[in-house]
Amino acid sequence: MLSQAYAGTGEQVFADRIRTMVGALTEVRAALRKDPAVLSVGGRFGTAAENVRGSYQYVDLPAAVLGGASAITLAACVKPTHAGDWARVFDFGNDNSRYMYLAARNAAGVPRFALTTSGPGGEQGIDGTAALPLDRWSHLAVTIAGATGTLYVNGAVVGRNTAMTLTPAALGTLAHNWLGRSNFDTDPVFAGAYDEFDVWSRALTAAEITDLQGRRSADASAGRGDLASYAFDETSGGTFADASGRGLTATLRRTWGGPSHPGFLAAYPETQFIDLESRTTSDYTKVWAPYYTTHEILRGVLDAYLTTEDARALDLASGMCDWMYARLSKLPEATLQRMWGLFSSGEFGGIVEAICDLHAITGKAEHLALAQLFDHDRLIDNSAANTDILDGLHANQHIPIFTGYLRLYDAPAPPSSGRRGTWSRARSATRPPRRAARTTC
Repeated sequence: MLSQAYAGTGEQVFADRIRTMVGALTEVRAALRKDPAVLSVGGRFGTAAENVRGSYQYVDLPAAVLGGASAITLAACVKPTHAGDWARVFDFGNDNSRYMYLAARNAAGVPRFALTTSGPGGEQGIDGTAALPLDRWSHLAVTIAGATGTLYVNGAVVGRNTAMTLTPAALGTLAHNWLGRSNFDTDPVFAGAYDEFDVWSRALTAAEITDLQGRRSADASAGRGDLASYAFDETSGGTFADASGRGLTATLRRTWGGPSHPGFLAAYPETQFIDLESRTTSDYTKVWAPYYTTHEILRGVLDAYLTTEDARALDLASGMCDWMYARLSKLPEATLQRMWGLFSSGEFGGIVEAICDLHAITGKAEHLALAQLFDHDRLIDNSAANTDILDGLHANQHIPIFTGYLRLYDAPAPPSSGRRGTWSRARSATRPPRRAARTTC
């Protein structure tokens, strides 16, 4: 949009805005190449660590954090910034059958603690009574002693279960001990800040939990947690020190790790692209057109280069196509055809045209080969046979495919890739005069 405005008016303000956005996207790509880093913010008592929504960051605790305790207290000082149902304050488990969690919100919007060794149907839980406020600090605590579990919010008892038969000791040593991440893949990552997280090998008294409302655990009557204690005072790096004396250093991680290629830049984590590769049915609530949104970014940075000649924009566009080629060129033909045939999930918009336009600048054989990997055989072959299969198809998904193939037809044929594609089928007919390549937005 900004490129079109600049090309149409010549006003410098649009060029300046373009360069600002290109610079920001360059910083984003560089950040994605690095390990997650602490974002230090003001806390309830001092400093805190924030996980921004969309960063997909969480804190990974060592396996020994629960210490095999039967009686326990877990307490956290948190400031949620997004009302995501089932986002976890903590979740300790092996999978989605054996776990113990505290969710900031359940489906009813209130905090929930649960413990189970037999999946959701076997959960022994405690629910709160009111939603946690957004953008404000709340102190949460859970105690278990004997058959009684108690849930506190800001020092007040909000729920109690007096018929519990499970304790943390029944879980054994767990593989996943997370702050902010759920053992259920479809649950959101907790968005917000942590000021303190402590674990004690006993059930604190109500008075001790009340005392934690006005000061840090180190200064309160309970003292620091003897199983684990994190103050989140770090202002850099990717780890958090444990002050319990057990040396259980925690590590900041991303749910999806890091990019598979340094050129990666997208609107979604790479897990969306991985999911699409194995998906057999369309479900845009889980995978919503990751290559379509990639096209939007690619077209934007490419137009930014064409109008401003900012080399950073060309580097972003080229890197994105290098990354896509590295992913898609490894996939079997049948996988690609299945992907592109999925409604919405496999939608890729005008990406073929944008890739061809980039190839006209870079001349990289991989970029032209990448454009061919978006062949949708069912659409091409039926059209070539003059068979109308368009009735009921999503127009926004399929019309841009044709404009892309026209642009691909005009591109020079790539070296043989052993893949039957648009070149072989289009060039079986008499080639019309070559159109000029798009050079402006």
